[in-house]
Amino acid sequence: MKVAEKKKVNRDVGVVVDPTYFSEIPLADIMDAIENHGYLVVDEEHNRWSGFLCGREGQAMFDILSQETGKLDNSNLRLSWYTMASGRYEVLAYVA
Repeated sequence: MKVAEKKKVNRDVGVVVDPTYFSEIPLADIMDAIENHGYLVVDEEHNRWSGFLCGREGQAMFDILSQETGKLDNSNLRLSWYTMASGRYEVLAYVA
């Protein structure tokens, strides 16, 4: 993914995770924001990632596939979360 495209994707991902605090991790919305730019968050078999995140806090990194070429892109989604005392999640996400 070129730098200019990555900035556009991160701007849309930033809209999803701002505000930072959530009752649940907005993973589907983050993935939709990336898909709107022609990329797909995928698992190790290059299928659209599906699943759930566990733990009060954690970090995850997901591969990104270009829908145009069908090949893995040189970028990935980085996601971290932390559960505050209120039970709400602090979520940070960006494409690197």
